[in-house]
Amino acid sequence: MLPLAQRRLILDVDDTLYSAASGIHNAIKRQIKATPPHFLQGFKQLETDAQGNFTNFPDLLLDLQRRDPALLRAYVRHAYAVDKVPYDKLAPDPALRRALQRHPGGFGLYTNGVYEHHVRLVLHKLALADLVPQHHTVDALAAGSGRTKPSLAGYRHASNILGARPEDTLFADDSAPNLAVAKQLGAATIWVNETGRAYPENHVKPDFVITHPRELPQLLADLRGGQNRRPVAPRRAVSGATLKT
Repeated sequence: MLPLAQRRLILDVDDTLYSAASGIHNAIKRQIKATPPHFLQGFKQLETDAQGNFTNFPDLLLDLQRRDPALLRAYVRHAYAVDKVPYDKLAPDPALRRALQRHPGGFGLYTNGVYEHHVRLVLHKLALADLVPQHHTVDALAAGSGRTKPSLAGYRHASNILGARPEDTLFADDSAPNLAVAKQLGAATIWVNETGRAYPENHVKPDFVITHPRELPQLLADLRGGQNRRPVAPRRAVSGATLKT
């Protein structure tokens, strides 16, 4: 098992690589909810949890990819419409860019979103596109059926694609269920807890907690310096855990 600073860093995208305060992820959810009912007639229907988060968005994307690629492209353009999703609120973070460039273990992305029309645009707005080629991104379509988050098969697949054993990775995400799966496979985990939620008691606790994506560069610097910071207590508790789209 590699030292933490030498592990492959695997990052979620939404509300992890950028701040939830941007409103981007919520805007995407509104777009998905606003999809005309006839648009997806005959395809897998979206399901939501108690908090209103979509629990099977990747399954719908994969169903569309298999049965009607043209409709998939139209649906993705609708879900990530640039005139509805506030991508312009994103701005380059030089500290984050330097931290990712300096991370000895290298890095990649693992997301339940879609590279085209979304992840690529996010990376462009953050001035990270040249650091993360598409083959360093495992999205819902690249992961394939049964291998999206949260799943053991998915994390194994993403780790393999990104060139590391699961136990030699450092995984950052804002979703507790996603982190719990990575922990089962021996990954070290970073919880991006910007909203101050309580970590679910039925999950193994993350190794590190940061309260904003801008804290990631300092955490990575601490790890390079041999400082294994203890988890930070959440600011406030909310009930339940949510699955991200």
